Amino acid sequence: GRTALHCAAKTGHIKSMQALLQGGVNPNIKDAMGGPPIHRAVDENELAAVDFVLQHKANCNYTDNWGRNILHAAALTARTQILRLLLVTCKDLNVNAQGNDGETPLHDAVRGDHYWTAKTLLEFGARTDVLNKSGRTPGLGWAAALGNLEACKRLVKAGAPIQLKSTNGMTPIQVAKNYGH
Repeated sequence: GRTALHCAAKTGHIKSMQALLQGGVNPNIKDAMGGPPIHRAVDENELAAVDFVLQHKANCNYTDNWGRNILHAAALTARTQILRLLLVTCKDLNVNAQGNDGETPLHDAVRGDHYWTAKTLLEFGARTDVLNKSGRTPGLGWAAALGNLEACKRLVKAGAPIQLKSTNGMTPIQVAKNYGH
């Protein structure tokens, strides 16, 4: 399930995208994974394609089959430049949106150790105290579980609450100890 517009967006073929949109193709049509063409452009780091689709009424707030929005896609793949474009252009995007698993884009950025992506999300108001369904915060909980001391330091400096307990009652320090760090 992908349309020609999904394929053109994924490969950054602007002329094809232009022809398809002028021909009446819906810029928000979803593929089998529930993502519109803009999601596929983000996946492949096609900044020009993302910008083009945004100019042609792409809805930034669509979620995929996992309840994840376009910011999740950008954060997961460390597309910091695209992330910034989306946050500046799509004023109604929720930087703290949670997917079906309760994770925010900041969870994705920290888990992937994408420092600049996480920094950008924090600049635009990403919260460090949102718990996912596993009871981890979008930063300190994951960084502690992974034993990533540098990420922990950065997140504490950004204001991550060190005493916030997960749903299982553990602080980030206890999580780190539990994972042998």
